[in-house]
Amino acid sequence: MAEKCNPKYKNLQLISSFSEQRYATVQLMEQICQNEEYLKQFCETLDYLSPPAVRKRFDITEAIDENKSYGFQLNSNKTVTFSDKDKTEVPIDFFDESVIDSDVSDCVIKSTTNNVGDTVRYACLPYVQTGCTTDITSTRNLAENGQINTYWYVGYNKSKTYTLYPEWMRNWKDHKIPSIVRAQVFKCNKTGNLDAVSLVIATDSNYSSWGSPIYVQIWSTEEVEVTVTKWNKKTKTSDYVYITAPSGTTKQRYKKITSGKNKGKWKKANNGTHIRKTEKIYKPAVKNSKGQTSIYHPLAETSFDPKFSTPGFHAFEFDNPPEVEKDKYYAIVVFSPLSHWGQAPRIGGWGRNCSHTYNNGDAWLSENNGRSFIRYGKNDPDTKLAYKMGKYTPQDFAFQCHITSYTYGYSPSTTTNADGDTIDNYSYLYFKPIFTNPINSIEINATDSGTTTLDHEAGRHLEYQYSLTGNTQNESDWVTIGKANRSAISGKPTMIFVRAKMWQTTANNTDTPSIDYLEITLETDVSKEMYVRTQTYYPKSTPMLGANVWGRVNTPFTCDTDEVTCMSEIIQEKVIKEHFELISVDDLINYTYLDAIEESKIKNLTSDQLCQYLIDNPNILKVLKENNIYVKPYIYEAEADDGDDTIEYLSFEDTDDEGNFKLGGFKCGNSPAYPIISCQTYPTGGEIKQAYGEWFDYKVDYDTDIVTFTEHNLLNMPVGGLEIEYNPLFITNLQPEEMPLVLDYFKEEFLISDQEIENKYVTIRVAAVDPIRHVYVNKDMDDEMELIEDEHFTVDYINNRIHFPIINEEDEKAKIKLNDTVTIIYTPNLEDTGISIGYFARRPDSALNRQCKIYPNYIEYKV
Repeated sequence: MAEKCNPKYKNLQLISSFSEQRYATVQLMEQICQNEEYLKQFCETLDYLSPPAVRKRFDITEAIDENKSYGFQLNSNKTVTFSDKDKTEVPIDFFDESVIDSDVSDCVIKSTTNNVGDTVRYACLPYVQTGCTTDITSTRNLAENGQINTYWYVGYNKSKTYTLYPEWMRNWKDHKIPSIVRAQVFKCNKTGNLDAVSLVIATDSNYSSWGSPIYVQIWSTEEVEVTVTKWNKKTKTSDYVYITAPSGTTKQRYKKITSGKNKGKWKKANNGTHIRKTEKIYKPAVKNSKGQTSIYHPLAETSFDPKFSTPGFHAFEFDNPPEVEKDKYYAIVVFSPLSHWGQAPRIGGWGRNCSHTYNNGDAWLSENNGRSFIRYGKNDPDTKLAYKMGKYTPQDFAFQCHITSYTYGYSPSTTTNADGDTIDNYSYLYFKPIFTNPINSIEINATDSGTTTLDHEAGRHLEYQYSLTGNTQNESDWVTIGKANRSAISGKPTMIFVRAKMWQTTANNTDTPSIDYLEITLETDVSKEMYVRTQTYYPKSTPMLGANVWGRVNTPFTCDTDEVTCMSEIIQEKVIKEHFELISVDDLINYTYLDAIEESKIKNLTSDQLCQYLIDNPNILKVLKENNIYVKPYIYEAEADDGDDTIEYLSFEDTDDEGNFKLGGFKCGNSPAYPIISCQTYPTGGEIKQAYGEWFDYKVDYDTDIVTFTEHNLLNMPVGGLEIEYNPLFITNLQPEEMPLVLDYFKEEFLISDQEIENKYVTIRVAAVDPIRHVYVNKDMDDEMELIEDEHFTVDYINNRIHFPIINEEDEKAKIKLNDTVTIIYTPNLEDTGISIGYFARRPDSALNRQCKIYPNYIEYKV
């Protein structure tokens, strides 16, 4: 075997025997060998000293966020393709409220228990309250001195190896998660609505390290009769407790043997004088009478997000408070399934070894994410665990119920408007738009009250309607459809809107129509468009090891033909809150601090004159927009009572590709990912904030990042602030040839054209980390040159622009000239702790038999 060369580096130019004629010599060959060995060992050293890359592979079919995706189907070979189904069924039982658009609905969702103890939810008319009282003292378990004895964690079972699967991130209620869940049963001492429950929350880590928020649910309970036993420490047996049989009991009787070898034992005897002691207890009802798991069908649910709240004695408020009854038993159930036990939240209470007792319920423990429960729980197996950290079995947890009793009627059938006119007062329940394959017909079936003749005679009225536009202000856009009747739809739309219309005419407004269950059935063609978005992935974090930079992302897909198009995008976990100001023409005087607005020219102008001034000076509207300030459309009122008003749209004046007028919108500073999280106004006046629903009230052009409201909503929008909340796109329009995409090293090339010469800047693809790594002009060419930041160029890190102060063909100082190639190397600024992936694909009518296939993907991060 040949010997290795010594790893010793030397510049070949320094070898004297390496003559100008470049003749190969033995010394030269030996040095080349030494140089190669040196570089090889140096690269190996770099490899093992570099941070390791951890790859997380995803079966795409298990990681999809179905609430944010449409037009797709899952296949057995672990691919996702266009949907070829001819029917779409949308069941709605109101336990999943993500299908309801609460921003535009005024009906409410209520929770209660039925006569067999099952949790039921239904939609009904809103209340009109005439009075209320809130009770926080009758139903609670608190120490008189306010002190908590100890705390028990909720989170991933500490005796199991911490593992994270995509389906668990997708669904924290998955029964396979080995999660420790705590519950407290309580007896309700007041009838009313359970607005909130307060629990004592603690943690021994940074809150942001929790793998899950705290989820709190309210469950119904089941009554169980259990036989009482007493532990015999001497014999190590669990002995039954016998009591004198009460008169008339039908329970098995026992008598005590008084002599012989079995003396002292109890045996069954019809003439026995004793029975085994039993007690009635209430435990969390893990299933209802239909076999449905309670974790998916709770009375109420809310969560504690450590990003927005602080641990302590925290009140968990329910968006839809459940109806509770006096003397009934309920359970408070607490989850944080994916939180590592060393960094998990804890809830406070008292151990079995304490003197504090609560006589109307017990603490319960689940070790399988709420599928079964053990009364009280267990001692912690960690013998070195501190007492206050949950070493011993809990007896009860501290809690306080906030129960509100209302005096109310239901929304009346008519109301009076601002002019004193009596108008119909309908309430609506809007469902979020259904994206699917091209639609041919719709059918609605439901379990409800309000659609029959008997209902109408009793004063309960309910209608189902659909629309292809979703315009809430135009009744003619909505078609009423009878229950179980199929309605044909022309035009093959891929989106449809459904709503329920409710009203009542009962005496004293004492009754309401309601919906318990709804199923929407759509007959469709194969899909032409699909959007697939994955669940957000958060890298594993442990006390010693955690992600600190994203590595690579692989999002493979193929298209059968060039007619089928697809692209992928990376979506950031962080939430952007975009703020805009909406002002009237009269507010213009307050913005003279902007250079474009001269106070002397607008002072003392009337509203009409201010409007005309803005029309004559469109540059002012442009400057205002650049500062996220938009001037509300101005209406010139007609002089005649029956005349037509004239509207000047000002900041919202826009044109289409053919030069025709179209309504403009608000331009987002980042690229939003579908769907928008929330959109609401903050009026300057005394009005409350107004929420708007996507598609119903506004639409988003996700290519141009413009949010456009309907004309009705825009004209009636109050002056003040507008906040649009969304997840931003990190990068979009990714293609297979870019895969796998390296997330910590981007290289872009720009050919300098007349446009760049005029702008004096180029725009990079994503936000960059400060500073830029390298900027080269004509890299790898004879006139290659590297530019220095802040000397030859500056960076606008907000707008992703590289500015070149001097970029001119005729200027001798110019480093960049026409037709030069500029290469920019930088680290993308992706600081999010989680990311998700989106795919958008289309196929034309001529390629409906062709497919786009999305394959399993992976995400890498470095630690």
